[in-house]
Amino acid sequence: MSKEDSLQSVYLDTSIFAGKVMMADQEDKQCAILLGKISSNEFNQFRFLTSKFTLIEIAELIARKVTEDKAKSTLFDLVYNPQIPIFLINPEPAHKTWARREYFDIDLLVANIVNTALKHRMPGFDTIHAHTIFTVGERIIAVSKDTHFQRFKNIKNVVDVVTATDFLKNYDIK
Repeated sequence: MSKEDSLQSVYLDTSIFAGKVMMADQEDKQCAILLGKISSNEFNQFRFLTSKFTLIEIAELIARKVTEDKAKSTLFDLVYNPQIPIFLINPEPAHKTWARREYFDIDLLVANIVNTALKHRMPGFDTIHAHTIFTVGERIIAVSKDTHFQRFKNIKNVVDVVTATDFLKNYDIK
């Protein structure tokens, strides 16, 4: 088992990234602190991840509430900055064909996300986050500013759902 396999996984919601940029309230400041600590590798006992679909939410939200340029720079950092150890994961595993090539079936993804939406009664993009967490299959701590993320506790591999403030308070080992 590699070190990577033994790390506790932490799923970061879009609100954590947007909070760092918007700085509208005290919780946003905690989002910025959390992402700063992640970038400084202060949480080496965790593996941080988010859905690739989070990029869509970040782009729309930050462009609408701040600027398009700020949205682009935030996305660039998340995707290309090696100092930010956050893994972008597909919300559905790739499938192997008989020719041993991988393919991604968008129809299957949509059907599975619809089933997740129906089962957990979650709004919009949160269904994609929920489905991604479920697909990963490992035990996950979900971090979000959104109170409706509490519904994620119903996903059997979710061990905790917390805000950035609570994550820093409960999981920051000094």
